[in-house]
Amino acid sequence: MRLTTKSALYAGTLLATALVLNPAIAMAQEQNEEREQDDKTPSATPEDAIVVTGFRQAFSESLEAKRNADQVIDVITAEQIGQFPDQNVAEAIQRVPGVTITRNNGEGESVSIRGLAPTFTRVEIDGRTTAITIDSANPERASVLSPLVSDLYNTIEVVKSPTARDIEGGIGGIVRLSTPDPLDIGERRIGLEAGFQISDVREEFEPQFTGFFSDTFADNTIGVLFTATYEEFDRRLDKIQANTGYEVVDEGLLADDTDPALLALVGQRVSGRSRAEQRDGERQRLNLNGKLQVQATDELELYVNGVFTRDDREEDRSRIQIDWDRGDLIGGETGPGDTLARAEFDRHRVDLRTFTRLADIETYGVSGGLVFEPKDWVIELEGNITSSEESFTEFRADARVNRDGPGGYDLTADPRFPVFFLEAASADLADLDVRSLNQQRRIISLEESSLRADFEREFDMDFLSSIEFGVRYADSQFDRRQGQINSSTGGLTWADAPDQSFVLDGTFGEGAGVDLLTLWPSVDPVSFYNQFPSTDTFTFNDENLYFITEETLAAYGMLNYETGGENVNLRGNVGVRWVQTDYSGEGRIDVDTADAEFLIDDAPALEQTYDDFLPSANFALGFGAREDVIIRGAVARALTRPTINEMNPGIDLNFEDLEGERGNPELDPFRAWTYDLGVEYYFGPTNEGLIAVNAFYKDVENFIVPIQLEETYAFPEVGVPSAVYTIDTFTNGGSANISGFEVAFQTPFTFLPEPFDGFGVFANYTYTDSEFTDQFGNTFTFPGASEHSANIVGYFEKGGFSGRLAYNYRDDFLVVVSPDADGQNTQFVENQGRLDLALRYRFENGLRFNVDVLNLTEEQQYRYYDNIQRLEDIEFEGMIFQFSVGYSF
Repeated sequence: MRLTTKSALYAGTLLATALVLNPAIAMAQEQNEEREQDDKTPSATPEDAIVVTGFRQAFSESLEAKRNADQVIDVITAEQIGQFPDQNVAEAIQRVPGVTITRNNGEGESVSIRGLAPTFTRVEIDGRTTAITIDSANPERASVLSPLVSDLYNTIEVVKSPTARDIEGGIGGIVRLSTPDPLDIGERRIGLEAGFQISDVREEFEPQFTGFFSDTFADNTIGVLFTATYEEFDRRLDKIQANTGYEVVDEGLLADDTDPALLALVGQRVSGRSRAEQRDGERQRLNLNGKLQVQATDELELYVNGVFTRDDREEDRSRIQIDWDRGDLIGGETGPGDTLARAEFDRHRVDLRTFTRLADIETYGVSGGLVFEPKDWVIELEGNITSSEESFTEFRADARVNRDGPGGYDLTADPRFPVFFLEAASADLADLDVRSLNQQRRIISLEESSLRADFEREFDMDFLSSIEFGVRYADSQFDRRQGQINSSTGGLTWADAPDQSFVLDGTFGEGAGVDLLTLWPSVDPVSFYNQFPSTDTFTFNDENLYFITEETLAAYGMLNYETGGENVNLRGNVGVRWVQTDYSGEGRIDVDTADAEFLIDDAPALEQTYDDFLPSANFALGFGAREDVIIRGAVARALTRPTINEMNPGIDLNFEDLEGERGNPELDPFRAWTYDLGVEYYFGPTNEGLIAVNAFYKDVENFIVPIQLEETYAFPEVGVPSAVYTIDTFTNGGSANISGFEVAFQTPFTFLPEPFDGFGVFANYTYTDSEFTDQFGNTFTFPGASEHSANIVGYFEKGGFSGRLAYNYRDDFLVVVSPDADGQNTQFVENQGRLDLALRYRFENGLRFNVDVLNLTEEQQYRYYDNIQRLEDIEFEGMIFQFSVGYSF
């Protein structure tokens, strides 16, 4: 653990907060003890004595939901969500067995279930499809969850075995986010909370606000609910990268191919580029939720609900990049894994880039429907609209300088903290010619409209409990538009920029880098562009423009059954889902020649249709009057559709190099058979104890892999003759499989004497074994799959006080498969364990204090190529401190 000065400051602040709260806590504890004494009356029953509240109650409710489910599922309740020290929904879900998350800018972002990438996870909010894209080149199915705060949701379910009723799309699993219902709350509730956040790297005090209102009217037949959260964040992040991989040293890279010392380095791998980047900016996040329920009659409920999120991000980035492979290798030192851990070059190219990114991400979802329950029937009709759009604007200024003299990098001490030595580029801004000054815009959007009708007929029979059937239609639109306009940069240097600055030494943490990579000139690209704007009219003229429509029609039927006696009970379901998927879409062809770039609108149209039958069966065999032991199993056919980028009908060609890339509109979806078998043991008088072991296996067909093809194209209408191009595209490959097991344990230590009976533990471990083969025959684990992942949470709860110490671990995982036939330069993320702390105190009058400390050990995210010595990327993150005060009544 690295304890910096700021870390010590936050720790001191935490201690001071505890001291300030201590008198109030002591007073409240005395009040709680008095209430406990009052409860110890002759009228108190044994059942009354074991009623639990707060975090323990949430555990009990979550386990009860898991126990009663007819499929493999894990549940997090609102109390748990509020208690965990997490910044958003993704970070709350990471505590579930089998779930891991990806991070961006130090914050949890996307969810993977059982080793499958986020594109294999379906995310729903109140039953609606949710797919939020942030800082991505394409609209995609994987939903980024960082804009969603956990305060809005009553329960989060992670479904690991589907039923026929569940909407297809998640081979990995389904994440269901549910907002609370005002009629279930049943009374007027108002809550307010205000606080702030600060961290090692993010130096500003960032405000956070939450408001909640729920009430019922007309004898509890009409309910309304509103929730709003607003948060500000300082988007500060520092990075060091070697983002072109490690290339093989050949004689052409040597400064002297007769020098024996240099010839001895041939065949080793050397970093071709080093880059440092500082990011700084602001972010505002707004979440709104509203719901109206009307119990029109005893049999009929009408409802409308909606969620709106807006995530505004403004980020300034200043980058310096050195291309070592533009020079000649004059020395080096071999490290582990045939890697030049130290390399020195003569001449190098230095690129300076500053850019400001402005992004507005808006999402909304609205549902309206009814639930009609005449005798023995449940009829549900619902319509949904969901939309997500990222509007992205970037201003960019580039400069370049080629320098003589030696320079290089040194990773021998620690590749996570590289040292760079070189003659610094001129700090005289007049020597830095502007290579480009431009404005770019990109709009990525996804919209889906759906209608569904579900019917259930209940039976009073010994075996068959009900039948369910229904239909669903959905229309999804994926749209990508991008364009760029360039200013005339002739004669401009960085000295002409109105706002100039330097990135200062020491930016990248203790021991990270020296010389140029922590001290370089920077300009403000927005004011620079506004002073020298383009005379062109902005249009969306990028080659990668497309519009894709996806229509699905699904129908299902399912039998629910239950039978057994006093101590043995069998329940479950068996059914089949049929779904038809239709695609249509248009893209563009971009042809680059030595003299011009041509955009052609007659790319092959996307026209694709396929049908799937998806059978499923789930069972739960319970033993004991309360089903304290449950053997649970499932088998199902599932599918996940290709990403939009993989299906993109556009084509990008380079006539000079005779190379190109395109999507494949004829791709079939991933299809898989999934299997689950597990044992669960529930114990304790308040249903708070669990020991569970569950094994899983997924056999994935039609795994999509990149390939290269030789294809002939001709464009006589623009003067480009027929030629054979080497094309990078995608195809359905062979099968892949993933297997593993999950172990979960949780219990309060109520058997201990006071005050130790307030302690408890929650822990889980997941082992995942995955394998697929790329187009070259190389075998890898699934991208995003960690072999080992685990959580352990120790908690203490007594009276109004709660304390949580939560540790989350995942080991190394593959990020990007190598583009090379030898499998080299495959990118991995190093194992990481994060320790978070949450402290709460709640008074009987509704007042509460919250203190969270995230990333206590100040873990850094480190990416590498092939072996740990080959730096690819490191992000310097710090500890985050949060404090808030709330009141509810």
